[in-house]
Amino acid sequence: EKSLNTGAIFVAERVGQDRFLKYLQRFGFGQKAEIDFPGEVAGDISNLDAGRSVDYATASFGQGIAVTPLQIAMAIGAIANRGILMTPYLVERIRDEAGVEELHRPAERGGVISASNAEALTKMLVSAVRNGFENRAGISGYFVAGKTGTAQIALPGGGGYYDDRFLHSFFGYFPAYDPQFLVFFYIELT
Repeated sequence: EKSLNTGAIFVAERVGQDRFLKYLQRFGFGQKAEIDFPGEVAGDISNLDAGRSVDYATASFGQGIAVTPLQIAMAIGAIANRGILMTPYLVERIRDEAGVEELHRPAERGGVISASNAEALTKMLVSAVRNGFENRAGISGYFVAGKTGTAQIALPGGGGYYDDRFLHSFFGYFPAYDPQFLVFFYIELT
């Protein structure tokens, strides 16, 4: 219900570096989503290659690695989808001049976490919306799963972070136990 960096670090340390990195990769971080749109980038989790504990600690709460909004949406979608990561699409259908249609559908990339762990996370995210946002993120009559995030913005060249620039984000999906909608947005405050 509350953001707590030290809690995220505690969990990452309990999981261990190898498993933590494996989960980041299974969720699709550090690799392209392979969507039907040009110019996609992969994000960057390469600073974890050095194996430094501090890099893993900061990555546990979203610092020191670079991920794209699409990667975040896909990762959240995997939780909403009972632990299955999907490749999304931007255009549902293309119809050529002859009327022939090409349909695009999400493609299953594989299991990231178990369905029971996804359900446990969903329950936590529902609790975060009900108790952590003064009920401003809820929708009457629905269970909404969601979470906010705040990240510092890195200085160019890797020399630390801006003191006065942040990314604030929110993701949510609903109905939480039969998701039909996923929302992810972020605001850069400069």
